Amino acid sequence: MVALHSLLGMQAKLKLLLSFYQVVTVIPSIYGVTLPQRYTNWLDGITEVISPSNWMPIPCVTYTQLLLPYVITPLGLALSLLLLGVGMGFSQWHALPAPRPPPLRAVAAGLIEVLPATLVLIYCSVPPINAYIFRFWRCKMYAWDDIHTYGVMVEQPSIFCASDEYDSIFRRYIIGSIVIWPVGSMVLYSSLLVACYKPLHAKLHTALTQASAFLHQDYETQWFWWEALELARRLVLTGAVTAIIPSERAFVRLVLATLISTLHTCGIAVVRPFKRVEDDVLAVATSLTTLLVFLTANWIFIFDRFVEIFPGENSFLVNVLGFHEVDGIVTVMISLIFSVLFLFMIGAIIAARRVAKIPQIRLVSTNQPPELTIVLGLTWHLFNSH
Repeated sequence: MVALHSLLGMQAKLKLLLSFYQVVTVIPSIYGVTLPQRYTNWLDGITEVISPSNWMPIPCVTYTQLLLPYVITPLGLALSLLLLGVGMGFSQWHALPAPRPPPLRAVAAGLIEVLPATLVLIYCSVPPINAYIFRFWRCKMYAWDDIHTYGVMVEQPSIFCASDEYDSIFRRYIIGSIVIWPVGSMVLYSSLLVACYKPLHAKLHTALTQASAFLHQDYETQWFWWEALELARRLVLTGAVTAIIPSERAFVRLVLATLISTLHTCGIAVVRPFKRVEDDVLAVATSLTTLLVFLTANWIFIFDRFVEIFPGENSFLVNVLGFHEVDGIVTVMISLIFSVLFLFMIGAIIAARRVAKIPQIRLVSTNQPPELTIVLGLTWHLFNSH
């Protein structure tokens, strides 16, 4: 099974699919756009299993009480892994015969051993945690009178936005949560990739490059930093956009997300950062699908606002948007998405057949060209004079 996983290069594919899922599933909570129930039942079933908010009786729990499990539970798991690494390092150091080397070296080796599992945990945890943290900025606006308006937290309607209690939650919980997860994960990814810059470009396999392979092994060497860019994109789309753009301009959040998705789709198509052709094709397909989903969300947002402002004016909706109900918008976009995916599948098959015809030396274990290592100071692997 492990050999098959390596042969097919499943890590990159699973990461791409998980990233797509993580972005799409926060659209209702972050952007305030909800699809008809029959289109989201299968996603709701998954969310009910993995969301900490479903492990507690919701009526008895406030936003801040729910925030703590979101932030602390994965953080506790990550710290447990790091403590396990420290313990393993000390155990190995204690078993060495005297005179022993400095213990810090053994501790570093232990931390490197648990680094792969820690990176996987962070990759899976950051987007949903990020989404819940930034839901703090989601405010529902109401008219106080003909001139003034006021807002309440969507997650906890008993709290007025811009009130003293609201500011207190921001200072006591939100700042620390942002520093720990969005900022902390970005700093960790960037630091590891910067530390791997020279060894990767020198084709050297060090303990750190092997332990952090989850971040860079699927990308071409010149694009080894792409995972940090992907993390930044997911952080913005799954929550940070709410802090950038206020609730009064909720539609602009969708516009920004659409622009980011457009740039990401074009960038992936032009750069093609992955080593495997099929991964590049899947990356473009998932990115384009994300773009189409956000375009659908734009239409639904406009449709819902028209219904809210002009109730019962179905003819007006048909004349302006071309649809008299949300189901029509969703059906058209789903048909378009599946058509695009079908075309990409055909393109992937054609590209794979063309690549297969090119003579190359490939490893039996991965079916990919070998990555040759070389020591510092040498610029060639073999000299053949005849």
